[in-house]
Order: sequence, then structure tokens, then C-alpha cells
Amino acid sequence: MESKSQSKHMSFVTQVITNFKNFLESIQADGGEIQKALDNIDSEEFKIKFNLFIKSKLPKEKSGNKKDIYAPKRTRSAYIYYCIDARPAVKEKNIDMLSKDITRELGKGWKSLDDDKKSKYDDLAIKDKERYDLEKKEYVPPEPNSDDNCKKNKKKSKGGPRRSVSSYIYFCQDMRPATKIELEKKSNGEKVKTTLIVTELGKKWKEITQKNRKKYDDLAAIDKERFESEKESWVDNNESDSSNKKKVEKKKVDKKKVEKKKVDTDSEPEIESCDESE
Repeated sequence: MESKSQSKHMSFVTQVITNFKNFLESIQADGGEIQKALDNIDSEEFKIKFNLFIKSKLPKEKSGNKKDIYAPKRTRSAYIYYCIDARPAVKEKNIDMLSKDITRELGKGWKSLDDDKKSKYDDLAIKDKERYDLEKKEYVPPEPNSDDNCKKNKKKSKGGPRRSVSSYIYFCQDMRPATKIELEKKSNGEKVKTTLIVTELGKKWKEITQKNRKKYDDLAAIDKERFESEKESWVDNNESDSSNKKKVEKKKVDKKKVEKKKVDTDSEPEIESCDESE
């Protein structure tokens, strides 16, 4: 049986042969001789022509502005919320099933779902749309050519206030140890994967009552106040260092200008004295 790597290699070889064959046919179509081209296969001219031919067959890169990484997150549809909710159960029942088959199974489940059960996901989608509309209304996008619009060019400030923690994170920090022990008991003491623990915590968070959730909401509200307070009083050292550096550089430039001007003025009397002596 042919391995995956062998199959991939053969596919690559076939592609190279096809491209070379097409290149020779293009030479013939332009009135050239194939044999003559093969005789000069090691020449620089042949390499350049072949390279240009291959480039012309490659897919063109999409042009356009860079994606705004700070823009409000797009809305999710009712179907997407259903998939997030139902996918773990479908995957658990069909361990060996491929991702595309799981997606197909979820599609069937969505179609057969009655309106009462669908309304739950419709409500989530409506709330998410309201969230998006509000964020979009308040959002101010950066300048088109701004470096801050690209993660690679964005420098992370040293220090600064620690971001606020959400209610869900506080819940996870509190419930993770107990949840891990529960899952280990179910798996007869075997080590439990982090993904399973996170999935289980997600399920518990969805089922939590408003009364039990209040504790975590209060912690999140306190932490948010802490962050806002620290943010107001914090000064970015990177920006101040950059500003000071520019000031020092400007002083150096100004000093050079003054020195140059002084040299120019000092040199003028010498020229005049030479003229007088003559």
C-alpha cells in the first residue's frame, strides 16, 4: 500500500512533468523547435523562460488592505451556535469520524431540529448581532497604512496594567481542580487531556444558575474597575523613551547646524584678509 508521503511525492512529480510538457508545447506554438530547446536546456535563457512560464501558472496573490485585527468580532449565526453546542456529542458518538463527516452530520441534525429547540440558538444569534452592532457603532478603525493594524509590527508595551479577567475565567480557576478529579475517576485514574477538561468546564458554565454565577460576575466587575483605574494612571514608558530619543536626536542635529554655521562665518574674514594683502 502506498504511504501518504509517497503519494504526495508522486503528485509533485506528476505536476512537474505536466508543467514541463506544457512549456515545451508553448515553445512549439510560438514557432520554436522543441529539440533545439532541449539541446540548450542548461542555458541561462532556457532557465529564465521556464521560470517565467511557471510563474504565469501560479495563482495570483490577493491584493487589498490588511485585515483589521482590532475590528469587532463578526456575528455568529444560529447554526454556528448549534454546531458549537452539538459537536462534542456527535464527536463522542463517532470517534473515528472525519471532520467533514461530522459537519455533514451536524447539518442533518440542524435540519431535523424542531422550531422550539432552534429558538434557543436564534436568541443567541440575535444577542450576538446586538453586541456586534453596538461595538461597530463605537469602534474607531486605525489609519489604513498604520503599523498598529498588523500584529507583527505592533510592539508590546513593557509593563502596563494587567488585563481584566472575565467571569468565565474566574469560574474555570475555581472549578478546574474538582472537574479534573471527576474526569480522572470516570477514566479509571488515567491522565485526562486538557481539551476534555476545558470542554467539561464549558458545559458546566452553560448550566450554571444565575445565583451561583453572581460570585464570579462580582469578581470580574471588581477586576475590571482595577484595570480601568490602573489604565488611567499608567504612562507608557516605550512612548516616553521614544519621545526623549527624538528630542536628543533633534538637539544633535541643531548642534551640528550651529557648528557648521560657526565654521562658515569664521572662514569669511580669512578670505577678506587675503584679498586685502593682494
